[in-house]
Amino acid sequence: MNYLADLLSYSSLFCGFLCVVLSLEGHFVLACWLILLAVIFDGLDGQVARLNQVPSEFGKELDSLIDVVSFGMAPAILAYIFIYRDFYVLSVLSLFVYLLACVIRLARYNITPKHGPANCFSGLPTTAGGGMLAAFVLMSIRRGHANLPQYSPLLFLVMVLILSCLMVSRIRY
Repeated sequence: MNYLADLLSYSSLFCGFLCVVLSLEGHFVLACWLILLAVIFDGLDGQVARLNQVPSEFGKELDSLIDVVSFGMAPAILAYIFIYRDFYVLSVLSLFVYLLACVIRLARYNITPKHGPANCFSGLPTTAGGGMLAAFVLMSIRRGHANLPQYSPLLFLVMVLILSCLMVSRIRY
């Protein structure tokens, strides 16, 4: 077992969990930065495992489960609370589709035999999707939530659906 790689994975999970807690408390900037920090931890855990020559099936499955929380559920909750604030059926459905796309993409990644370039992925990585949602919220905060155009929630909904489609696509990244 590679304890350092696992510790980095657990750090990513902690960032995702803390993002949800801070989102619920209205601390959106810090919540966004935690998702971006989770991206860094997620990138480092695999690198450390490969450098130590101890990648494992356990580590791969652990990483995918953590990615569902840190780049699926956490950004969806953050975005829902920040962008919509009230229950809207379309926003809930679009964010559920996003979460479902994350799960499908990760499950497919785990069962797909690895051939071709090692740095190539089929479907948009969930880290990129989660990072995009966090970046949208950060840009919205920078502009001032009250100063956002009225179409921003609709634009966000479209972006969420595009990201969802890209994650489950067969496009190589």
